[in-house]
Amino acid sequence: MPGIAQRDPRHCSRLLIVGLCLGIGMGRGAPASAQAQGGRPQRHTAAIGGQVVDLQTRLPVLGATVNLIGTRLQTATDSVGRFTETSLGAGTYILEVRAIGYGVTSWMLRLSEGEVVDYVFEVTPIDVQLDPIVVEAQPSYFQRRMQEFEERRHAGRGIFITTSRFTADAISYVERVPARVVLIDGRMLADLMVKHNIGVQDQETYRIKRIDEDFFEDTP
Repeated sequence: MPGIAQRDPRHCSRLLIVGLCLGIGMGRGAPASAQAQGGRPQRHTAAIGGQVVDLQTRLPVLGATVNLIGTRLQTATDSVGRFTETSLGAGTYILEVRAIGYGVTSWMLRLSEGEVVDYVFEVTPIDVQLDPIVVEAQPSYFQRRMQEFEERRHAGRGIFITTSRFTADAISYVERVPARVVLIDGRMLADLMVKHNIGVQDQETYRIKRIDEDFFEDTP
């Protein structure tokens, strides 16, 4: 589908526009450098500007790449889809627009000395069908441990004990599960082992002395 450029009709007699819908990699060898008319020296005062819009929605296309084929001139559209290329000489230019999700489109523009043009450049969106993406949430480390704990609990063995500290997420998860779960972290485990003398042994014994007041009361 040919590209369409719109502008003030008063300038139509001075500018030739040919919309070419080019596939990626096609037409890249076409000569596009500006050509001086009649051998007269170029005056680099001409300019090409405009807005790139979606052909269907008429919304501006942001971040589209605008090239003048055969030159090193390249720019990008701004937040409202506009761009400007200044300091151009008289001659014929091929303007190419590339944007993600749109077909590559080109226009042939002929400028006279000092001419400044401003157009609306329409690009056609490409209908691309993507494969569906399925996102699966993976259980956290604590949730996996809790699942293992539930399996052991239903089998009638084991309690949930860890030597580290429980995170806020772990405590919140336990509060939401229907089963009654008691969390024993490293500090609580150490206290219970010492209190009930389980899994520990005496290494040193200390005797603390106090004054026997009864002894002094019985002394004559």
